[in-house]
Amino acid sequence: MPKLIFEKSQDGASKLSSTINYWRLNESSTGPFRRYLTPGTGDFTSTDPASNDIKLNGNTTAYFDGAGNGYLGAGDTLDVGTNNYSFSVWVCPKSFTGKRPLFKKMNVIESLYSDVVGYSFWLEGTVWFANIQYGTIVGQYSNASWDHNLSINEWAHIAFTVDRDNGVVRYYKNGVLSNSAALTVATNGINLNNSAPACLGVGIIIDAVYWYYGNMSDVFFDTARIWAAGEVWQLYKNVG
Repeated sequence: MPKLIFEKSQDGASKLSSTINYWRLNESSTGPFRRYLTPGTGDFTSTDPASNDIKLNGNTTAYFDGAGNGYLGAGDTLDVGTNNYSFSVWVCPKSFTGKRPLFKKMNVIESLYSDVVGYSFWLEGTVWFANIQYGTIVGQYSNASWDHNLSINEWAHIAFTVDRDNGVVRYYKNGVLSNSAALTVATNGINLNNSAPACLGVGIIIDAVYWYYGNMSDVFFDTARIWAAGEVWQLYKNVG
């Protein structure tokens, strides 16, 4: 299954053959991340200036300070087209105050502009949101939301499967289905491809920029389908 991987164990020798791309970590407590690597192209030697303030925390995970000092950008990747799609990540949040985006493949959320489609995931208070901007005028967005049941300073594995065919988003916590919610507007058959960069740790919600605050590791995507419950369990257990 196609996926983007962001994990400390990945290197050029061990990457999966189905990987779209991944971020390779500079294994030091003070160095910045290297940019993503695309299979067959070799490692990037330059760093992403926008990410230079994101440091490794104990050489194991990415830390985002919530104050706009960095994010990870993969360029114009991870388009989903008209497909269903899935996303999973380990998170350790440091704050539930305000809007805390995990990922975006769009320029805005609940767009004030007239040229954007795409998708995103973010945390706000006690709730997770899975958002789809399906049209190019104000208000053409669809989302699903539910209580996240996460705790400050505690690691958890979370996964979302966005079933656009049936208008349902499923939320898994630590490998187990936690909740599901209907999308507010049907988006099946709508092409969500865009030229916006895919980014972790930043998002534009309505007309302001917001930043994730906490740690993040082991990011997986499938841009073509939803995962079965057993596949989510395998990602949680780091097997398969």
